[in-house]
Amino acid sequence: MAPVLTRRRIFLIVYVLCVLVFFEVCARVAVRSEQFVLKLYSDDNERFWRLWFAQRARPEDQAAVFYCHQYSSTRGWSITPNLRDVHCMPTHPDKFLNTNAHGLRGRREFSYERTPGQKRVAVFGDSFTFGEEVSDNETYLAYLAEQFPDSEIMNFGVRGYGYDQMLLYLKEEGVRYHPDVVVLAFNKLDLSRDRLAFRDAAKPRFRLVDRQLELQNSPVPTAQQVMAAEPFRLKMLDLLSLIGTRVYGAEARRQESEQLAVALIEEFDRTVRAIPAKPIYFYMPVLEELRDPRKALSREEQLLQNLCDRLHSPCIQLRPAFQSSGKKLLTEGHWSPQEHRIAAQALSASLFPR
Repeated sequence: MAPVLTRRRIFLIVYVLCVLVFFEVCARVAVRSEQFVLKLYSDDNERFWRLWFAQRARPEDQAAVFYCHQYSSTRGWSITPNLRDVHCMPTHPDKFLNTNAHGLRGRREFSYERTPGQKRVAVFGDSFTFGEEVSDNETYLAYLAEQFPDSEIMNFGVRGYGYDQMLLYLKEEGVRYHPDVVVLAFNKLDLSRDRLAFRDAAKPRFRLVDRQLELQNSPVPTAQQVMAAEPFRLKMLDLLSLIGTRVYGAEARRQESEQLAVALIEEFDRTVRAIPAKPIYFYMPVLEELRDPRKALSREEQLLQNLCDRLHSPCIQLRPAFQSSGKKLLTEGHWSPQEHRIAAQALSASLFPR
């Protein structure tokens, strides 16, 4: 009986292996299709972003992130410095982009040393702050700079950044400018990014370990390292993960993102006060939020408000300014110049009190 049982076990093992190989081959064929991958879109699953990255990566692209960006070993990517009137926004090719020697948007140079008599404001955020789909002079920070020409307003917005990358950017570069005020633009779209070690490209991330932030995935792998490892990743597990993300666990992931964001912003606040500078936070309504008529705060707005109250830091809720603007607002994609102007008008009194 023993030899028979052994043969049966061997047959069963071989059969299972063949089935797994078959499904892995099918999965590899499926993920070669960009359309198929996009059908499994999940903003808070890094496996989706890695698969989509593999679809878009090109051997000659050293950064392999976005237009006008470069690889950063500490933050994943950063804006390319010294750009001049570049038209590199795919959805709005008529818009122009300039950057200074340190990669901040616009042509104006800022030295690390303070300019006597000028208030210095550093603003951190994602693509909405950077000014995706608008030109240099159409961002809300450009409009603020027009209103207050005797101040230095620095745009530290970077496309795709989460609060983890904003914190690292502040520690690496922001503190070196010794600003008077540091502003963080809080956007609900950025919450899920903090959980990921891969979004638009490989990135650092923090984990909460015994209520302390622990940095992981640093130094960040290059695009070449990511692509070199890609053939050895099991695509069957990638697909199972993507399907699972769409089926269950959304609330648990949301709570984890919120807890991580709170810890990151608390560290952001401590870093700002150590400069020393004044931290200010504002809630940036995007997409369908721009037409949200309710008076009560949303879950994300309340999250920021509670955090500001605990930190004793100013908190600006911008949604009422959009509600009362009387304008037809853009609720798809990024802000147009109109939304940027409304935001600038709403922020001016708080950032530059008379």
